[in-house]
Amino acid sequence: MRTGNTIFRSRTTLIYSSLTNKGDKTPNPASFGASSQPVNILFFLLIFILVSASPVSAAWADSDFDKCMNITITNSGSKTLIDFPAYINLTYDNDMLPDFKDIRFYNASCGNGGNLLAYEIENYTTSTRAHTWARIPSLPSTGRTISIYYKNNTAISSGENATGVWDNNYVGVWHMTEANATDSTSNGFNATDVKEPSTTEGWISLGVELDQNESFNITNQTEDVIKQNGTISFWYKETDNMTQWDRFYATENASKFAMAKYNSTQIIPTINTEDQYHDITIDLWDDSFHYVVLTWTTESPYGKTRTFIDGEPADNADKWGSWPGLSAENFYIGGHRNESSCEGVIDEWRISSINRTPNWINMSYLIMANQSDYVSYGSEEARPGTWANDDLDRCMNITITNSGSENLYNFPAYINLTYAIMEEHH
Repeated sequence: MRTGNTIFRSRTTLIYSSLTNKGDKTPNPASFGASSQPVNILFFLLIFILVSASPVSAAWADSDFDKCMNITITNSGSKTLIDFPAYINLTYDNDMLPDFKDIRFYNASCGNGGNLLAYEIENYTTSTRAHTWARIPSLPSTGRTISIYYKNNTAISSGENATGVWDNNYVGVWHMTEANATDSTSNGFNATDVKEPSTTEGWISLGVELDQNESFNITNQTEDVIKQNGTISFWYKETDNMTQWDRFYATENASKFAMAKYNSTQIIPTINTEDQYHDITIDLWDDSFHYVVLTWTTESPYGKTRTFIDGEPADNADKWGSWPGLSAENFYIGGHRNESSCEGVIDEWRISSINRTPNWINMSYLIMANQSDYVSYGSEEARPGTWANDDLDRCMNITITNSGSENLYNFPAYINLTYAIMEEHH
């Protein structure tokens, strides 16, 4: 049965609205005219499947952007992580700018408002991929869905806020994408190269390869960088031959604070002249990347250190009795002065002023090591009121009524579509 410009099926399970032209705010009254002349037009069907009893109130977070995708981050542990910097290996979408300047992250799903999240683009390949970090205010054990908005409809500049990604517990963050390592935190502890190390393929984007006499120097700032409680983490891959007592890091006076290789199954953190032999079951020197973490605390009555390899606890020691008197001396990353370096590639170096928890360390490792298991993407959504596909010129809504009381998911709806000869709209 046809009434005016609306067609009703006998059981009223399918309702077709009037035809609308792109740019119109009201239906086109001539859409179902009596003309017998075929018109070569593009016809677009926008289908809304109603599976809930009440409509959803949408709130597009930023009207400057026309597209959005949900991003769900899975927490690997049972504890809520606060201000967690999530690594997001973002694949380019054709609706994004080639340099990714039009992306914005929000702490709610698409169409549900939310607050803007601080993010940093560590490195990108034009129209291909962007290695990004976004600060998640709260990542509960059940995970968190955030969203990324893009496809700007007005002139736009980058929305990056690199220093905002890393909270005050981060003393320094060095992505190692250049010979002189820039600190991404607001502290600005930039490291200068010793003996000109070279950039190469790292674990996340680029890394830096250190030969025997090469390292990085944070000049005269050890007392600001190394606190009495803390965490050092980095990715490491041996490329040459790291020998006994070659350093991963050290103060100018290496007996105060350092970590070195001892043999194929032990590494040695040193604090205040006391060497701690930590056993490791994973071969760090197998020419593969590994995630190395050391935590330390001045907890009474003895100082405690703990190592983690690839997200899992390796060994711990209750060894040193007092904290060394650190001064405004040099701190070296990847070696010690122009000698005894780690002989390999380092990437994603971070120093914190607190003991990171096992849950935090494990999640940090897994989101970088197995991205697809912990970061997933939803379908692209369009801003309400925008034309879904600019290649098509006409649209008609189709409402599908659910005969029951339960939501149906991925339901294959049968649509008996009637062809209409439509008069070209002027």
